[in-house]
Formats: sequence, structure tokens, C-alpha cells
Amino acid sequence: MHHGTEGIKLWNSPPTAVFLSSYHLNSYKRSLEGSDGYLVVINTSEEQIKVDLLKDTTQTLPAEGTVLIRSITDTSSATQPGCVVPLNAVPLVGGEGLVLSLAEEDH
Repeated sequence: MHHGTEGIKLWNSPPTAVFLSSYHLNSYKRSLEGSDGYLVVINTSEEQIKVDLLKDTTQTLPAEGTVLIRSITDTSSATQPGCVVPLNAVPLVGGEGLVLSLAEEDH
């Protein structure tokens, strides 16, 4: 039961905008104190892009994240679940969305 309560707190926590300077890119971070955070990144354009999520952010982020899940239509080997991607160069194909796990540096 305790684990379920943490999940509810995490889900109900307000999203933190990390990078939203592009019309076709949305990203936000979800986290719970003492747990790894998650970063959702969505490319709504039809173009392939490489995004620097560390630039112009007020959030403290690690240098890289691990892909947990991605859009079902994506076939890129760079964003397969389990792949580690650098947050200063996140590759996204057109219409792709990713959920990245962000390990806390003190773990």
C-alpha cells in the first residue's frame, strides 16, 4: 500500500516545465523527494530534431536519462527502451514522445 501512495503523490504533483521555448516541443519533469524523477518530452512537429534540455532551464537535471517508453510509431535505435540518451542532445523523430528516467546523482 505504501508504494501506491507514493505513486499517487507523484502523479498529483504539479509538472515542472523544463524546456518549452519551441512551438513544437513540450517537456516536463515529475518527481517525488527521495525518488528518481521522470522527464516527458514530446515533439509535435513532423520534423526530426535534436533537443538540448539542459540549455535555458531553471531545473537541475542529470547529464543523461534512460528511455523507459516511447511512441509506438518510432523505430529509431537511439531511443529504444533501455537506451541512455544525453539530455543536451535528445534525438526525437517527428511526432515522437519519450518518457525518460532521471536517476538522482546521490543514488
